Amino acid sequence: MFAAELDWQDVHALDGSTPIYRGGDVAVVWNVTGETRPYNARGGFFMPPSPKKTVFEGGIGGIEATLHLSFNDFDSGAHDGGKFWRASPVVLWHLTDALHMHFAYGYSKTERLGLEGTTEFFQTRAAFYF
Repeated sequence: MFAAELDWQDVHALDGSTPIYRGGDVAVVWNVTGETRPYNARGGFFMPPSPKKTVFEGGIGGIEATLHLSFNDFDSGAHDGGKFWRASPVVLWHLTDALHMHFAYGYSKTERLGLEGTTEFFQTRAAFYF
């Protein structure tokens, strides 16, 4: 699955200017073990995939790899809000329909006023759906 969005916000600032801020996000999702994500047309979203064989049935569950890339530009005219980008690979392990494990890494960079900073994070989460 591929997804992308482009965003811009037209702001009416207190000083009378109208800066425009831009950003976007691209995501690529691969169901490594071959499952598909059903689409909920009424709600307008993709449901979690159902593993072909759960870990409690002797299988490995469903494994899904995701990569998100995002960028935001908060510089516009005289407004120096800076720039921000992030890359986040994520692995989701669907042990059953109701039990999921998420493993994420992220790297981001911020640039503003001639300064640069980076952040790295690792996140894990267990989710139980009922």
